[in-house]
Amino acid sequence: MALRTLLLLLTLSALSGACRSTPGVTQAPGQYDENGVHVVCHSSSACRVCALYRKARPYIVRLESSSGDGAGVVLTPDGKVATNAHVVGRARSVNIHTYDDHTYVGKVVATSDQDDLAVVSMRAEDRTWAVPVLRRGAPPKVGSKVYVIGRPLGLGWTVTRGTISKYYLDGMKTLIETDADIATGNSGGAMLDGKGQLLGIVTTRIDGRGAENVAFARPTEALIAFLTRLGSPESEP
Repeated sequence: MALRTLLLLLTLSALSGACRSTPGVTQAPGQYDENGVHVVCHSSSACRVCALYRKARPYIVRLESSSGDGAGVVLTPDGKVATNAHVVGRARSVNIHTYDDHTYVGKVVATSDQDDLAVVSMRAEDRTWAVPVLRRGAPPKVGSKVYVIGRPLGLGWTVTRGTISKYYLDGMKTLIETDADIATGNSGGAMLDGKGQLLGIVTTRIDGRGAENVAFARPTEALIAFLTRLGSPESEP
């Protein structure tokens, strides 16, 4: 009995020490509250995910349009937001909701159905936005870990973890395939690499046909190319 008690105490001590950001609390991986603080976590890797999630949350937003709900990624300190074209649809304006319960009106300034990308501009004179670091250069290898942040099914802000399954060419459109869980509401949200850099914009998943956890994102190279074209008439909605 004494040995069993000692082993239990040693285990609890190790678990508590793994999550130094919440002293004395034993938590479990992959579960977070609305502010991105762990609810349960028992490994140092889960704490790293929590830190990545909390760092990214200020530039992840929810978009509400006549086409439905989706997510977006703030790209500039003055409030330019990248999302999917199918999230904004034909709307000229959308409501933008932040993780800290503020709401702003955003104007759709550019869309591309071919790229399934759009840019929304919001006026928020009361704040300067945090922005992500865009992943540039050689893409991560197949099998690399990725993290998806969004607001699926209206259930609250979430982070899911997966791997890069492959790079997929759909016509002229390059997609990153992943087995990270996504659902309706994740579209337009962020796919991050292990360093927290923006790797892509979540765009779609395969439903039915026996598919499970087959989702896709547009890589940052496609986003940068789209942003570069915004000065041309063809980029206007």
